Amino acid sequence: MKYIHLKNPSKKYSFREVVRYGQPPEGGLFMPEFIPALPDDLLSAQRLSLQEIALEAARPFTGNDLSEHELSTIISRSLNILLPVFPIAGNDFILEL
Repeated sequence: MKYIHLKNPSKKYSFREVVRYGQPPEGGLFMPEFIPALPDDLLSAQRLSLQEIALEAARPFTGNDLSEHELSTIISRSLNILLPVFPIAGNDFILEL
């Protein structure tokens, strides 16, 4: 996955560069070249953990800049919280913030 600088979309940046810079030196924002679709079955009855869902969702954005182990470690350390999710109707849920 490559990222573009919105003020200069001809220059491409890697995930590592975007994380290192945070914001482009000239100001503005970095954006992925495209937003990949998530697998249709990601949220199905497989009952994946929050960390497993996050890993699948984040993987396309990091490309080869992070190993599977590095990304998994970052996610497990970042998402080690309980998220209060409540059903509202059928398969619809809401996250309490």
